[in-house]
Amino acid sequence: MRRTLLACGIASSLLYALMIWAIRYEGYNLFSQVPSELTAVGAPTQRLWALLGPIYTLLVAAFGWGIWRSAGRNRAVRGCPTAVVQPSFAKLFNRQLPLWALRTFAPSTMVRMVAAVPKGFAMRSEDARFVTEFIDSLFPVSPEGVDFDAFVSNADVNDYNLEAVNVPALIVHTEDDQLASHEASKRAAERIPGARFVSLESGGHLMIGQTEVVRDELADFFGQKRDRGPRRVAS
Repeated sequence: MRRTLLACGIASSLLYALMIWAIRYEGYNLFSQVPSELTAVGAPTQRLWALLGPIYTLLVAAFGWGIWRSAGRNRAVRGCPTAVVQPSFAKLFNRQLPLWALRTFAPSTMVRMVAAVPKGFAMRSEDARFVTEFIDSLFPVSPEGVDFDAFVSNADVNDYNLEAVNVPALIVHTEDDQLASHEASKRAAERIPGARFVSLESGGHLMIGQTEVVRDELADFFGQKRDRGPRRVAS
C-alpha cells in the first residue's frame, strides 16, 4: 500500500508532463509560454485540462499520504544539522525517468523549476539556453548526487554554531530565489563573525543575469577587500 502511494508521486509527474505535451494547442510554444496558459479562459485546452486536473490532484494527494505514512513516528521528514540518512521513500526517486520525462515533455517547466525564478521573471533566450545546458549537464542523474542535494546539502543549519566560524565568509543570494530562503541566508551571515552578505534583487536560484556582479564580488573577496559590510546590489 505504502509503495503504491509513493509511486503516485512519479505517476503525477509523468501525467503532468504528458498533459502539457499532449494537449498543447496550435501556436503554443513550450519555450516561451508557461503551462498555466493551457488553462486560461478561452484556451482550447481548458476543458480537457479540467478533466485531467482532478486526477493529477488525487495522485499528488496520495503521494503526500504515502510520505506521511513512510515517516512513521518521525513526522518531521527534513534535513537535520548533520549528514542525513535518507528516508526509505527516497529510494523511489533514485531514478532518471521523472526528470527525463520533465526535460523531454515540459522543457520550459523544467527550465523555470531549475532556475527557480518567479513567474514574472523575464528570461532572455540566452538565459534559457544557459539553464538548458546546465540541465543537460545533470544527466545521467547520479542517485548519490540527488540524495546529497535533497537530504544533506540542504540540511537545517539552525543548530549549527555559526558563531564559531573563524574564516572569511561571503554569502551571495538573490531575493527572488524560489528554492532557498533569502532571509535564512541573511540570518546566517549575521551569525558568522565578519561575514559579508551581498543581496541581489533578482536572478533566481542560478543568479541569472548576475554574472558580472558575482564575479566582481568574488574578486573583491579573494583580493582581501573585506572592509565593507553587508550590502544590497540593484539589478
